[in-house]
Amino acid sequence: TYTLSNTPQDILYAKEIRGSRWDNQRFSNNTNSANDKPLVYDHLLTQLKFKAKKVNNTAKSVKVTKISVKNVKNVLSVPLATGKPACSGSAQLDLTPANGVEVSGTLTAIGSLLLPPLESGSYSITVETSIGIFSDVPITFDKSTLQPFQSGVSHEITLAISDASLEVVTVKVADWGDQTGGSDLPIN
Repeated sequence: TYTLSNTPQDILYAKEIRGSRWDNQRFSNNTNSANDKPLVYDHLLTQLKFKAKKVNNTAKSVKVTKISVKNVKNVLSVPLATGKPACSGSAQLDLTPANGVEVSGTLTAIGSLLLPPLESGSYSITVETSIGIFSDVPITFDKSTLQPFQSGVSHEITLAISDASLEVVTVKVADWGDQTGGSDLPIN
């Protein structure tokens, strides 16, 4: 069981593999690498990467100070036999960039949140800025064959901010930014 918090930490799962030193079904990095079986990890969460752009660029500057998602099922129970998380609980998860992020006429990265996958429905966000709070802004996809907010899928969400409004302009599937390397990655 794992409880999600405002600190973005990914949860990974590797399917069971079998083998031993003596039956030619060797695990990764053994001396005989001809039959290596490396662990393959899957992301159990969905990633939301936020970017923003100022439209109608007038004299008012805009700083994004917080992005919140309410009613997140923040407790995940992961049976090791299947790796399919069961989600429960209800919490608000926040992306709070240090000192806020100044948004200009060019696309600016705000940060990302890792959330549990959804079987149906969508997430809504509340965005706090220096010009006001924009509550319950739905994150909706254009017509897509992909079921949104699934585990292992990263979504790039582009916000357009004017002097008095905020709009989700695009939501698209983006690269997760996978990392490789055994001892280079901190594993808890």
